[in-house]
Amino acid sequence: MIRKSQLEVLEKVKSQTSNSGDREYDETEVSRGIIKKEIIPKELELGDYWYWIYFDEPYLLKDNASGFPRYVSKIQVSPSQNIAKDFDEMVNIPVEIFSRKSWGYAESNLFEILAITKL
Repeated sequence: MIRKSQLEVLEKVKSQTSNSGDREYDETEVSRGIIKKEIIPKELELGDYWYWIYFDEPYLLKDNASGFPRYVSKIQVSPSQNIAKDFDEMVNIPVEIFSRKSWGYAESNLFEILAITKL
């Protein structure tokens, strides 16, 4: 069941992105947790740091590289362009995110964050 705040976030994101063409929101998620900024191991040569959301409750990741559903405690996240500027202000505090599932490095999963709010 979608809570009122989730519907408000969805409508806000749809209205903000409507000028950039039609976007699909079928593969979106609303999640709660704490975002952490972590150093990327140098041997991966992927940059200096990445972001992860540590979920308040285990998250069922249905579509992943293993081919089997599994529960995860965290997933990599990437801010969309409309929130990237102030994204570091959301690190290490409880947040709710509205995100789209995507694929990351070596077929890993990640969430592209479309909207975020402090809790």
